[in-house]
Amino acid sequence: MKKSIKTIELPFMILDLLNKETDEDHIISMPEIIAMLEEDGYKCDRRTIYKAIKTLKKYNVDILYKQIHRKQGYYLKRNISEAEIAIIISSLYDNASLSLKDTHKIEKLINNLYSPYKTNDLYKPHLANNKTANPYVIKNISLIMQAIKNGDDVEFRYYDLSITKEKKYRKDKKKYILTPYALSSSQGKIYTIMYNNTYKTFNIYRLDKIDTLSIIEADHPRVPFNLDSYLRNSFFMYSGEAITITIKCPLDFSNIIFDQFGKDIIISKVTNDYFIASIRTSNSPTLISWLLQFYDKIEVIKPKEIIDKLKNIATYINDKY
Repeated sequence: MKKSIKTIELPFMILDLLNKETDEDHIISMPEIIAMLEEDGYKCDRRTIYKAIKTLKKYNVDILYKQIHRKQGYYLKRNISEAEIAIIISSLYDNASLSLKDTHKIEKLINNLYSPYKTNDLYKPHLANNKTANPYVIKNISLIMQAIKNGDDVEFRYYDLSITKEKKYRKDKKKYILTPYALSSSQGKIYTIMYNNTYKTFNIYRLDKIDTLSIIEADHPRVPFNLDSYLRNSFFMYSGEAITITIKCPLDFSNIIFDQFGKDIIISKVTNDYFIASIRTSNSPTLISWLLQFYDKIEVIKPKEIIDKLKNIATYINDKY
């Protein structure tokens, strides 16, 4: 039995056909479109289909007409390249804040933007083995974005994993009530920056360590916040007291310094062997760990408190071993 087809539905049905059946090397002719619709129980004529395709083009759907050998027909132009998909999928696979299920779900959505005939040839990166087991990250991101937009608070529990891989909640399972201001990512993890209205401070929280998150309506005023400025005063998403460190580095370390801190640093001296750079960053444990990686290459000139911390660590290691 043939089903009646509403004019408003036809463009979507044709778009679905083109998305599933075509690319620049695979076209479908007008008779094939009619036959496919009839196979699904819908009878439609050429004139109505022409009109539907014209409507899709009007709304910037990139439908093209070409001839391949002796066949003429339509295809949907794919506005994403194989290389662009590879970049997106690689970031998904590397992101530890996304569960395996969410990673594959988003990967499927991205692959659906590409040719159905070429998806098996797409680049498959190595899947990181540190994927979270938290199934609520995507949902929590959505709630946090909503709270940021409306100026609301969020309520949640925050946890670490114990040696037995069980959740160990901070604050004895008491819920945090904070105001989210931004989302950011670093080193394959997703973070949210939130404001504590009691202590008047901003802090950073990992999305994969948050659960039981919900929105609470709030009417307190927003405080000034600039994400770029805040991130410049953090290190690997660890916040601390903002400081300026001055370091002496071998000349061939310029790429390492620029990759880590960006180009917004002050170079005060350059010789044939070294350069001196002043960097605005965060006085945090991760900064100390980063400096220790290059203990035999980078020399901290100031501030004294960072030099003293490095000396104390060196003394402790020497005494212990």
